[in-house]
Amino acid sequence: MVKLVQAELRKSWKMHRFLMAVLCFLCFMGCSYAFDIHKGLAYHYQETPNVRLNYDVARNRFVELNTIVKFSPADQITPEIREKRDLWEDTYNKIYRYLLLRQEYEGYTDRITQVAYDSAASIYDMRTHAYYEGEFEETGITLKQAKLEKEYYQYMLEHDIVMYENGNEPTVCNFLIYMFQNETMILFVIIAAFFLVDAICSDFDGNCYTLVYTQPHSRIRMMCAKVISILIMLTLSFVAAFVLFSPWLLFQHGFGYLDYPYIVGNEILSYGQFLGRIALLAIMTLLFFAAVCVIAANVFKNTTNTLLLIAALLIVQYLVNMFFKVHLWYGWLPIFYLEPFEIVMGNYPLSSFACMGICLAFIIVLWLLFVKVIKWLDLKGSEALWFHLIPNAFCVKRSFGLRLYPLLLWH
Repeated sequence: MVKLVQAELRKSWKMHRFLMAVLCFLCFMGCSYAFDIHKGLAYHYQETPNVRLNYDVARNRFVELNTIVKFSPADQITPEIREKRDLWEDTYNKIYRYLLLRQEYEGYTDRITQVAYDSAASIYDMRTHAYYEGEFEETGITLKQAKLEKEYYQYMLEHDIVMYENGNEPTVCNFLIYMFQNETMILFVIIAAFFLVDAICSDFDGNCYTLVYTQPHSRIRMMCAKVISILIMLTLSFVAAFVLFSPWLLFQHGFGYLDYPYIVGNEILSYGQFLGRIALLAIMTLLFFAAVCVIAANVFKNTTNTLLLIAALLIVQYLVNMFFKVHLWYGWLPIFYLEPFEIVMGNYPLSSFACMGICLAFIIVLWLLFVKVIKWLDLKGSEALWFHLIPNAFCVKRSFGLRLYPLLLWH
C-alpha cells in the first residue's frame, strides 16, 4: 500500500496537480478573506445597535428615576429611590462608554476590554439586584447570557487579551476558523472533488484502467491508494497555500491570540477547542463528499458526469439554504453540513457532535457500498476485458472458419 501511495504521489507531482492545488487554494483563501472583511463590517454594524439597545434601556430608566428625584417633593424621595437612581446612572455611564468605543474603530485600544467588561458586569449586576424590575427583558438577553458575557470579558482581562474590532477580523488565528463557512466550504469541496475525480477518471479516460486487471494488487487497494495520495496532496497543498497567504494576514491584521475565547451556545470555548470542533466537522464532511466522488467516478468512469453529480448536490444544498430554513427531517443529510462554523455555534437543528457521528456513519456505509460496487465492476470488467484483449483471436478463428466453410461444402 505504501509503494502504491508513493507511486500515485509521484504521478500527481509529474502531472502538476500539486502546483494547481496550491493555486486553487490561494484563490480559495482570497475569497475567504473577502467574505471575512464583508462579514466583519456587517458584524460591526449589527453589534453596535445591540449595545445601543442596552444603552437606551439604561438611559431611559435613569432619566425616569432622575426626573422623579428632581421634581418630586423632598418628603416623597426615599433613600431607596435615590439608591436605585444611582445604580441605573452607573449602569448607564458604563454602557455609554462602551458604546462610544464601539462606534469608533480608532477607539479600540487596550482599554476596550476593560470597558466592555464594565458594561457587561453592570448589566449582570443590575439584573441580579433586588431593584431590578425586568427592564432589560426587551433586549432579548437572558440572565444566563448576561452572566456568560461577563465571564467572557473577565477571561479576556485575566489573560491580557484585547478585543477584536469585529468577530470576523481575519487575523492569522481567526482566519483558520472563519474560512470554513458555507460560501467558502462550497469552493473547498469543488477543489477537492476536482482533483480526486481527475485522479480516478484519468485512467478511464485514457483506457489505462485495463491494466488494473494485470496488476498483482486488487482494485480496492489501488483505489484506496489513489484516495490517500490525493488527500495527502491536498493537505500539503493547503498548508503550502496558507503559508504563502499568511504573511498578508500578519501584515494587515496581526497574528491574533491562541487563547482567545469564543462564546459557543451556553459555554465559553478556547481557541483550540473551537478550531478543533470546526476542523473535525469540516474534515468529516469533506471525507463524505470524497466517498461520493469515489463511487460516482467508478460507476460513471467519466470526469464530466461525476463532477456534474457533485455540482448538482452542491446546488441543491445552496438553494435549500437560500430559500428555506434547514429542518431536522432533512438536516441529517451530510450535504447540508457545509457550514461547520454555524453548526458548532449552535445555529443548526443538530449539534456538532451529532453531525460528526452521522458523517462517520455515512462514510462507513459508503465504504461498504464502494467495496460492493468495485467487486461487481471487477466481475463485469474482467469479462469485458477478456473479450477486449483477445478480439483478434476470435476474428482469426471466425475468419479461418469462414474460409474453410466453402471448402467443406465442396467436399
